[in-house]
Amino acid sequence: MALWREGDAHQAAGRLADAERCFRAVAELTANNPHPLDRLAQVLRDQGRLDEAAEFAASAIAAEAGELVFHNTAATIAAARGEDGLAARCYRRALLINPSAGLWAPLASVLYRGGEHEPAARCYGQALVLAPGDLSLMFDLGASWQAARRHDDARVCYRNILRRAPGHAPTLRNLATLAADDGDIEAAETWLRKTLVLGPDQPAVLRQFSIHEINRDAVASAFRHRRQALRLDPSDAESWRAIADAGRRLAPKQPDPGGLGDLVEAMARGVVAAPQLIGPVVELLHLQSGFQAACRVLQGMAVPVLADQLAEHGLPPALDLPVFRTLLPLSLIPSPGIEAALTGLRAALLQLAAAGRLEGGRNRAALGGFILALAEQCLLNEHVFVETPEEVAAVAVLEAALAGRAQWSLPALVLACYRLPGSLDPGEDEAFKALEERHVAARLR
Repeated sequence: MALWREGDAHQAAGRLADAERCFRAVAELTANNPHPLDRLAQVLRDQGRLDEAAEFAASAIAAEAGELVFHNTAATIAAARGEDGLAARCYRRALLINPSAGLWAPLASVLYRGGEHEPAARCYGQALVLAPGDLSLMFDLGASWQAARRHDDARVCYRNILRRAPGHAPTLRNLATLAADDGDIEAAETWLRKTLVLGPDQPAVLRQFSIHEINRDAVASAFRHRRQALRLDPSDAESWRAIADAGRRLAPKQPDPGGLGDLVEAMARGVVAAPQLIGPVVELLHLQSGFQAACRVLQGMAVPVLADQLAEHGLPPALDLPVFRTLLPLSLIPSPGIEAALTGLRAALLQLAAAGRLEGGRNRAALGGFILALAEQCLLNEHVFVETPEEVAAVAVLEAALAGRAQWSLPALVLACYRLPGSLDPGEDEAFKALEERHVAARLR
């Protein structure tokens, strides 16, 4: 029938709406034929219309229960709906019709997903009878035995794979996991080393190796492997937390183990969510040489003295870090010490700006990037920064001095540290956003 052939062609080409139209027409013309109902079920499944698909699959089976393909279609629809028990029953009915059909592996898959690991292994074994050289089936069989805690059976499968494919990385990794589960950490690390020799750029293996190293207190090596893994896959939040933990453990002997710049760059590029990882960032920031001491000094310094220091010397070297300036606009910083230091710096910069000492100062260029980053942090975190009466008066002086000035300047940026986002008029807001874009672009280059 021409409509059937047309529907076939549309389905094969992925034109599912056209295929649906053709098979509906065939179903209407051949009311007692269940095959177009089955094809409609497949097309609707592939469009994600699973409830409709299930109805057509059930109708096809009701009309002809001995058709293997109909049960297979019903199984795939049930699996797509997350009904693994129903999918398994459908696959079993199909296999009763023809035990040699290639459905043992799909049945095993839904059983495994449902936590039935030993039955899944037996089904993968049946699949291997039909395809004895299939390495992926051997691996799935081994993984099923491993999940069922049948470690010896799993090892037999994995070693069979390695005889045929000595460099099969997933098998080597699973053998490492088996060894670790059995308490043989030395053997686990041996398997992981073999995997890395075959392919060093495997973040999952590097992460697994680092866990064993941490457990035997080889912190420096674990830190190195975690950093290597993160350069390959910077999106792994757990590894960033592990980096911070390892850095803290290294700190007494190695005050700045590294990792902070990589993490802040990943946050700036949106590879990882900044709020999710600000805790590890603060931990690594505190490990930077002299950083915590500098924050404590700033907290105890009177604002006029700090203003003079900034005018004469700029930021303290321990705080004048590109990575710190990059961090400030990205997230709130849950550290009372850092917030107190920033509060003091903001007040001192305001005093310099109100007195006209900022734009002509020798450290104007060095302070510019920090002031913009501080303004962005204040807009994120305005509830933290409490204004003193002296700051309120200085803000009024600075607003009067800047009234009518068309261009943004460093004093205007300092003033932005005291403004809520909604208080900027449209012109100011546009100018501030343009400055932000230029600063972020420069920061990421």
